[in-house]
Amino acid sequence: MFSDIKEIKSSGVKEGYLSLSADGVILSFGYGLEFILGYCSEEIIGRHWSILSPTGLEEEHGRLLEDAKA
Repeated sequence: MFSDIKEIKSSGVKEGYLSLSADGVILSFGYGLEFILGYCSEEIIGRHWSILSPTGLEEEHGRLLEDAKA
């Protein structure tokens, strides 16, 4: 397991990962997610996570984020 984003980037991991701020802003967005979701990191970093949430699941994903903060 990685302890921070610098370790992930330096490891050469090509998996899909992202990290969020406490208020749900995307801080990092791995190459694997670029491939899977079709967004490049430059266009998604700094935006709210809800841009990735499928229609109809926003509330459930919001609860997951709140649970993670608790």
